[in-house]
Amino acid sequence: MSSLPTWGKVAIAAALAAIVVVIVRTKAAQAEEEAWALLAHPDYKLNTVASLESIRDRAEGSSVEPWVSYQLAAKLFEDGGEENFARAEQVSQETLDRHPDHAVSPLLRQLLESISSYEVVPPAQG
Repeated sequence: MSSLPTWGKVAIAAALAAIVVVIVRTKAAQAEEEAWALLAHPDYKLNTVASLESIRDRAEGSSVEPWVSYQLAAKLFEDGGEENFARAEQVSQETLDRHPDHAVSPLLRQLLESISSYEVVPPAQG
């Protein structure tokens, strides 16, 4: 390779870099496609906290993650209870922190407002 002119070395390096870029983009596109396919997964259709947590974990880092996070937070809120409200608040805030301008952000903000509107009532003295 030392007998190659400088322009030849540059051309080979550029070609190798282009190949690497194509491979990385292809893998990223496949990962994104697989993440969106999770929405058709039977676990997602169960719409339980456990199934949504599982889907969210598998969708981490993809463009579908904020949507699944919202679904999870909404399900936790729907199920009610202090622990579920706390977890819904955590999921909502984490998602907003990571994706402040995402299309689902207004829904997460509404959910946070709804959670904060509930007053914690101490247990009755008996």
